[in-house]
Amino acid sequence: EKNNQITVGWDYDAISPLNSLVTLPVDPLTGQARQIKGGLMYAGVNGAPTHQGNAPPAKFSPRGGIAWAIDEKNVVRGGYGIFWAPQYFSVGASQTGYDSTTTLQQNTLVPITTIDNPFPNGLDKPTGNSRGLLTAVGNNVSFVDQNAGAASVQQYAVDYQRDLPGNVALSIGYMGSRGTDLVYSSSLNINQLPVEYMALGNALVQLVPNPFFGVAAAGPFASRATIERGQLLRPFPQFLNVSMLQTTGARSVYHAMILQVNKRTTGWWGGRFNYTWSRLKDNQFGQGNYYSTSGTALDNYHPDAEYGISGLDMTHKIVIAPILRLPFGEGKRFLNKGGVLDAIVGGWTVSAVGLLESGFPIQMTQTPNNSGLFGSGQRPNKVPGVDPLLPGGIIGRLDKSISDNQYLNPAAWSLAPAYTFGNAPRSDPNVRTPWRNNLDLSLSKDFRTGGDTRASLRMEVFNVTNTPKFAGGTTTLGSAAFGQIRTQGGYMRMTQITLRFTF
Repeated sequence: EKNNQITVGWDYDAISPLNSLVTLPVDPLTGQARQIKGGLMYAGVNGAPTHQGNAPPAKFSPRGGIAWAIDEKNVVRGGYGIFWAPQYFSVGASQTGYDSTTTLQQNTLVPITTIDNPFPNGLDKPTGNSRGLLTAVGNNVSFVDQNAGAASVQQYAVDYQRDLPGNVALSIGYMGSRGTDLVYSSSLNINQLPVEYMALGNALVQLVPNPFFGVAAAGPFASRATIERGQLLRPFPQFLNVSMLQTTGARSVYHAMILQVNKRTTGWWGGRFNYTWSRLKDNQFGQGNYYSTSGTALDNYHPDAEYGISGLDMTHKIVIAPILRLPFGEGKRFLNKGGVLDAIVGGWTVSAVGLLESGFPIQMTQTPNNSGLFGSGQRPNKVPGVDPLLPGGIIGRLDKSISDNQYLNPAAWSLAPAYTFGNAPRSDPNVRTPWRNNLDLSLSKDFRTGGDTRASLRMEVFNVTNTPKFAGGTTTLGSAAFGQIRTQGGYMRMTQITLRFTF
């Protein structure tokens, strides 16, 4: 930033100015005295760097491929490469202290401010880095991880292709990738209550005398006579949640088997068939899509424990895309005498794309989140022997009654007790969103319009069968809508007609 008006990280070990003003209770587990540490680091202040993150200046990126023609009908291909992702940047998480908001004080019945002077007390001015380690005390705060590296992905593939009679090619191959130092899809709360304190149970939420009370430098905490015991046991008790952003260290592994059959369009037909079986694992919690909600991390200090089936895993994908040249018109088998009839029915091509995709894993959460109430997540417990899916397809049930939208069986899970994490996995590969099916159709015809001019007419119908693509429903146990299908992520049947004239 031109004037160094950004934060560049978090100082874990710096002794806070509050440490000389406040005495924390002794640690209930160890009996040791505790110090107040931590706070934001500002660009160029006290030896801090003037940039964010710690990405390497040079990124080795070898890439190579090979093709071996065994004979004129058999080919083997392979390739390998390392690819790097650009570093993500967000201004909002970088300017704590350098921005401020002045709230307009107003009464909806009797105006207490005027348009001429809407801020009679003036504007709240940013504090910049003047408060140093005291910036944002008593509040939530976020920062960009000063140790953030650069995300890289190794990609590799090998396939065998065989030329078959009738202009048909068959290929089978493997494709894989391995991601390292990936960015977690959600922030890490480095002020989560450490796991060992969860054993204190209800004592964590008991109100105790607040050591920050009356200490002006403690911000909002200064006005509270009592405070929760769990808040004082956080690593940085003078703050609420401390969100570390753009942290690298996540990892992923992808494996896929791909079977393809391609028919070159000759004569009256052609097309392709593609089947992909794949498996994606990662620990990028917080990752989701329109069909499956994102999951949560339980222990922010050990994110690798979330490694497992990805929320983006799609085991099966089938694509069928035929092309038909209708045998009517000049040069074709039927109605080939020319004239008006040929102009109407001749030269048409029909193509379609049929798609079948298996669902995404369900990512479970629960409400209330009472694992420790101080920054950690919670998932429900699985009930052994209970089928998590209700019998019958969701479309069939909705066809009978619009109110029959229950997809997941609530009896398959139970709320995890307070001060426990729960045993449901972040992404459950055995419980998936409904399959998504789609069929698009295209009908086209070229016209000769004299000289060097041509015209083409195309009619396209998307989602011919008008089939909905249902999302996985509400996956928060404890919600009244748990397991119900209430949204769909596709589009309705749409038709468009295009006429193109080329000269």
